[in-house]
Amino acid sequence: ERWRGAAKGHDTCAFISIGTGIGAGIVIKGELHHGDHCVAGEIALMCMGPQYVGMDFGSRGCFETLAGLKAIAERWPGSASAARNGWVRALFDAARGGDARAQTIVDETARLIGMATANLDVVLDPSLIILGGSLVAQAPELIDDVRRIVARIVPAPGTIVAPARAEEAPLWGALL
Repeated sequence: ERWRGAAKGHDTCAFISIGTGIGAGIVIKGELHHGDHCVAGEIALMCMGPQYVGMDFGSRGCFETLAGLKAIAERWPGSASAARNGWVRALFDAARGGDARAQTIVDETARLIGMATANLDVVLDPSLIILGGSLVAQAPELIDDVRRIVARIVPAPGTIVAPARAEEAPLWGALL
């Protein structure tokens, strides 16, 4: 995305990918940031609340175990009856159609993603955050919910956008 997409021209930016796994690519001053132990961007491990500090962190309590596709599917019974690749869209459609359980799951997911995005935003102060991955590809309206949450938390939030390269971004990044 920085080379050929939405982040072109942004020297400090992040790409958050939300799907079965969750992670972030972070660019600081034009360089991909790896961190001292090469774990920069492993936001899947973010602790999402004080109630999770004493728990087995690998199995629950981290961002991915609460907001990754597997976690969402486990909370929504409709994921088993919907088509393998269409259940996320079905969940968001059910929420829009008035299904209270679906709406709760969508709201909780948006809140968790918004919190993680806000945390990344206040730590990095990037000019741009791109939200991508299979969850966002199937439910792009999630970005508006995340923007609203981040705006409530961060005094001067960076711009939050969808990827311009969509599913091509990882391929182009690997080629670069």
